[in-house]
Amino acid sequence: MQGDALVSCVLVIGNIFTLATVDMSPNRRIFLNIMATYGRSLYALVCGLFISRWVLTAVGKSEFGLIGVVGGMTVIALLAYTMRSIRGRIAAVENENYCDNLLW
Repeated sequence: MQGDALVSCVLVIGNIFTLATVDMSPNRRIFLNIMATYGRSLYALVCGLFISRWVLTAVGKSEFGLIGVVGGMTVIALLAYTMRSIRGRIAAVENENYCDNLLW
């Protein structure tokens, strides 16, 4: 039953995006994009709340804190890698030591 609701929700969101590609006024397109963004944010919020509840009941309070610490360290490492890559790319462009055929 839950899978059916998820499929119908995805179909509704898919129809909104399909409608946004049809020739329509800019105001209507902006409105549909805002509603789709709000819907996606609300869906992510609800999923996050349920998933955190399920993880908490599965691992317990002490392990849940450990998972939070490890997850936080992982996010910090990912952000550090991303910033290092961006800094290297900007430095290469500033020094004109880059290839014009790069895809990124």
